[in-house]
Amino acid sequence: MMKSIKGKILAGFAVVLIILLVMAINSYRTIYSFSNDFKDISSNDIAFLESSNSMKFSVVNRAKIARDYVLFNREEFKVKFLEETDKAIETDKALQEAISTGRFTSEVKSAFKDAQEKTVRWRVLVTEEIIPLYDRGDRDGAIRLMEERCLLYSQEAIDAWVNVVELQNSQMKDKTLELQSSALQAEVVILVTSVLAIVAAIAVALYNANNISKAISLVVERLEAIAKGDLRGNMPETVSKDEMGRLIRSTNTMTTNLKALMTKVSETTNQLAASSEQFASSAEHSSASTEQVTMSIQEIAAGAETASQSARESLRAMNDVSIGMQEIAETSAGAANESQNTTKQAIEGHTSIQKAVNQMEAIKNSVGTTSKLVTNLEVRSKEIGQIVEVITSIADQTNLLALNAAIEAARAGEHGKGFAVVAEEVRKLAEQSKLSADSITQLILQIQNDTMIAVESMDQGTKEVENGTDVIAEAGETFESILESIRLVSEKIEEVFTSAGQMAASSQQVNTTIHSLTEIAQNTSSNSQNVASASEEQLATTQEITASATSLSVLAEELREEISKFKF
Repeated sequence: MMKSIKGKILAGFAVVLIILLVMAINSYRTIYSFSNDFKDISSNDIAFLESSNSMKFSVVNRAKIARDYVLFNREEFKVKFLEETDKAIETDKALQEAISTGRFTSEVKSAFKDAQEKTVRWRVLVTEEIIPLYDRGDRDGAIRLMEERCLLYSQEAIDAWVNVVELQNSQMKDKTLELQSSALQAEVVILVTSVLAIVAAIAVALYNANNISKAISLVVERLEAIAKGDLRGNMPETVSKDEMGRLIRSTNTMTTNLKALMTKVSETTNQLAASSEQFASSAEHSSASTEQVTMSIQEIAAGAETASQSARESLRAMNDVSIGMQEIAETSAGAANESQNTTKQAIEGHTSIQKAVNQMEAIKNSVGTTSKLVTNLEVRSKEIGQIVEVITSIADQTNLLALNAAIEAARAGEHGKGFAVVAEEVRKLAEQSKLSADSITQLILQIQNDTMIAVESMDQGTKEVENGTDVIAEAGETFESILESIRLVSEKIEEVFTSAGQMAASSQQVNTTIHSLTEIAQNTSSNSQNVASASEEQLATTQEITASATSLSVLAEELREEISKFKF
């Protein structure tokens, strides 16, 4: 099974190319067979027919010359007879060679042998009996042989050659019908294979275009939703092993990771907000206690016991504050770690988007390669068109040959009628061949038009791939924005972590101060001025803690607002 878009596209067009190759091979074999049959008819059958007619007319002509020689006793008739006989012997040899090498039926071969034997019998009678008898002075005996046997033998020879011509005409007519049937079959085969090639090309183009367009549309819609902050849901799972299937699965994985990340950040933000509120409450309580300590110091003259009690209450409050600050520090540390994980996963998501952009570029290159293959298919169609032009030229030449043969048959008169029929059949065959060639030319033009449509479809697919690349690039920019927002949140969390550390240190300082205040309150009222000073420092520290708690609440609210932009 093909696991890449490039492999699927190439496999689909390989099927189309194989069909076209089969069509081209079949067309070539058909054309080659037609050419051989035309050559056989024009060079062998027609030549044999002409020579057979020539032998028939030779017998007629020589019989007349022999009769004139016997009747008029003129030497030039004898010389002419012998010359014509020599020519007839040469023609007979040519016919004998043609009958032994050509494709002739057994009936034609048998008729030729019979005509040859009867012609030889008549020629031997004239050259070895009648002429020698006449030369010896027995004119009456020569005339008697002429009337009794020579006329009969010559007529039998003529009839035998007429039979050869008729059988050859019948054979040529059968071959013509076979050629017509073969031409019709070839036309049907070419038509069927052409339709199959067109249907296969359209099916492959639609299949690949639909698969690519559907997958890209799903990814684009999902990335647009992510860019708007909607992380709810995933694209349907696919079993495809190609690049588009991997892109869909990677996008689903990225969405799931982002959803988990934002959920964790939201939980951390809520914890941070709760801790901030608790911290602010503790800070307010500490501030109230500090004010109470200050009032107690101012009234220390009224009683050290009251101041000592207030100091102990402040100590307990600061212990609570210290515990709260430790929890805030731990929460801040956890938030910092989650922020780092978020940054890492966002970087991985950005890398996946970049891989998707590279894959879309590879798809674009594959579609370009397919377009070149279809262009090569158009070139092969033009080459087939040139072959059809050659067939048309052969048909025109055959038509001209048939016209010349018809003219010769007309000159031959009554004896050329059979030859004229054959010439007319050859002319019809040539016209039908030309019409078939024209039909093939129209089919090839249709294939070229369909090839141009396929090239335009490939161009449209390239544009859609470019649009998908642009959308994925925009999603990459959105991921960069998300990464920047997470970086800012991480910095804020670091600031919170630092502030929490400072506040913890301040809490320790307050505890120390309260311990000192307790000791001062228990020991002596003479140190009330020092205690008052320490109380003022405590009040300032508490104010700093309150300010830090307020800042932490603001940061938590800002982080919550950023997270609220996402739906998950």
